[in-house]
Amino acid sequence: MKQSLREYITCEIDTIVDHSSPQVKNRPPLVGFASASHPIFGELKKIVDQSHYLPSDILPGARSVISFFVPFDLEVVRSNQDSVYPSHLWAYTKKDTEVLIDSIIEEMGKKLATRRVRSSGNVGLEPYDETKYLHRWSQKHVAYICGLGNFGLNHLLITESGCAGRLGSFVIDAETEYDPVVVEEFCLYKIDESCGICVESCPSQALGYQGLEKAACSKWIIEVTEKFFQGEQALRSCGKCIPLPCALQRPK
Repeated sequence: MKQSLREYITCEIDTIVDHSSPQVKNRPPLVGFASASHPIFGELKKIVDQSHYLPSDILPGARSVISFFVPFDLEVVRSNQDSVYPSHLWAYTKKDTEVLIDSIIEEMGKKLATRRVRSSGNVGLEPYDETKYLHRWSQKHVAYICGLGNFGLNHLLITESGCAGRLGSFVIDAETEYDPVVVEEFCLYKIDESCGICVESCPSQALGYQGLEKAACSKWIIEVTEKFFQGEQALRSCGKCIPLPCALQRPK
C-alpha cells in the first residue's frame, strides 16, 4: 500500500528526531496537520496581533501546515523543578532542541522536494518583537490549529506528551489529511480548578489566575539570562510554569 504524504512526513520527522544527537534529551515527537485555509489562521490577526502571518505569507500557494512538538524527557523536567532559577540542563536542552527543529525543517524541505512538494523554511528563526512580546508566527497557536492540544492556565499548549518541549512548524504546497482542533480541555484548572501549580511556581509572579503579564515575564527572563548565561539569547529560559503534572503528559 502506497504511503500517504501525511504518513511520510510523520515518519520522516520521527526518524530525524530518533537519529539526533544523544545530548538532545527528548522523547518521540508529535505531528499535527491543518489546512492552510483553516479559518482560525485569519482569526490570529485578532487573537495574537494584526501582524501575524497567514500560511500564504510564508509560502505562496500554501495548502497545508505541519506543526510538530519535540518533548523533553523526564531528566530535563526534574532538573528544573527545585530552584526558582532555570537549570543549565533545561536551558541547554531548549537550545539544542531549537537547533534540532531548524534541522528538521531544513531536512524535510529537501526530502519533500524529491516528491515535488515545495516547503517553507523555519519562520521561527525570525526576530522576536521585544515591544509586543511576540513572534509574527505563534508556534503554540499554529500547533493548536493543527490539533496537537489545548491551552493551559500557563498559556502554553498542553499536548498528549505534556507541555515541556519545543514546537516547530512549516508550510507546504500540497494537500494531505488534517487533524481536528482539540475542543476538550486538557488543563486541570480549566476543567475543575483542581490545580494551579503553574501559577504558584512562577518566580516573577507574572503568571496569575487572571492572565499573564508578559512584560514582567520577559523582564525576569532577561535578568536570569544575564545572571546565569552571560546574556546568551539562545539560553533564554525559565520553564517554571511547566511543572508536573502537565509537563510530561496530558494530566489525567
